Amino acid sequence: MIDTSIRLPIIGEIELGLVYVLVILPLMYTGAANLTNILAGFNGLEYGLGLVNFVFLTAIGYLYEKTLIFTTSLVMLGSSIAFLMFNRYPAKVFPGDTGTLIIGGAIVTSLVLDNFESLVIPLFALYGLDGIIKILNGLPSKGWWGTYRDGKLYVDGNPISLPQYIIKLRGGVTEPELVMTLIILQIAILLLYSLIFLGGLGGFYL
Repeated sequence: MIDTSIRLPIIGEIELGLVYVLVILPLMYTGAANLTNILAGFNGLEYGLGLVNFVFLTAIGYLYEKTLIFTTSLVMLGSSIAFLMFNRYPAKVFPGDTGTLIIGGAIVTSLVLDNFESLVIPLFALYGLDGIIKILNGLPSKGWWGTYRDGKLYVDGNPISLPQYIIKLRGGVTEPELVMTLIILQIAILLLYSLIFLGGLGGFYL
């Protein structure tokens, strides 16, 4: 039987009952899958971020004895490494929607089944920020990559995505630099969350 309670940082455990089943679960699955599909489009970005997330979750699964999180993340970690070898800049293969949706789906599935939903917060914070920016700009289907000049990406107008804000703030970047910046931001978020709420991963759970 599914556990309908969740544990949140500071707040603690909350019993949600049918609200969890009918509202929270669908929102988490569709939100996670689509957010990983939205923050995409640059060589190595999707599986670069995925690699970071699955390393983190593999450690979480091992330290907290969360079997499903550990096994799912370990499988996805190996797959991410193999795929990234051909997807990094300059990419020879591309994930497409199927390849990006499965990242978010795999993460949420393991977190839900092992009752560690609170990790949705740090894992999808960066994706969520990008999603909010794009929603506020009408979910643009073109122009989200910037302008390519002399080997770098630039933003001439107002940024319409998180990657474009990074490009704008840095005054133009190469595609590998942009991807690495986002990966470093994701690592920083996970480390900060771990130190504050997980006692450096192994200390305590919330």
